[in-house]
Amino acid sequence: MGIEKILSEIGTQKIEDLSIQSGDLAYGTQARVNYPCGDTLTRLQAVYVTTDGYVARARADASGTMPAIGVVLDTETTTGNLVRVAVGGLQDGFNFSGYIGRTAFVSPATAGLVTPVPGATSGQILQKVGVAVNTSTLLIQVGAMLQVSGASY
Repeated sequence: MGIEKILSEIGTQKIEDLSIQSGDLAYGTQARVNYPCGDTLTRLQAVYVTTDGYVARARADASGTMPAIGVVLDTETTTGNLVRVAVGGLQDGFNFSGYIGRTAFVSPATAGLVTPVPGATSGQILQKVGVAVNTSTLLIQVGAMLQVSGASY
């Protein structure tokens, strides 16, 4: 059944919490969740949910700004406005040149940055955001957090 047929049968009521949307055929299906903005957000930043239920930029150097739940798909600066967060699927627009096939992590140095270089300093947090499938596309697969304890990577 095509999306047009489904929409004609159920109407176009907006689903606020979770929607599965089909993107370009090259990128397949992506799971997205809408959250209210709680920070100055730029497209493709890793975000976490604050204690107030907003999303803000995740940073792997402090447990208070983790765990990341996905990657924001919109640039938004107004607190309370809804933003789309990709929690699974393929997303393009990154720069993973030289890192194809590598895991991407939440950065401990720059809030919101998704990086192929994991934190290695004791006290930092490692959290997988996904895998670089080509130079510009991330397969979003958010993982569990791990605390770095003196190990070097």
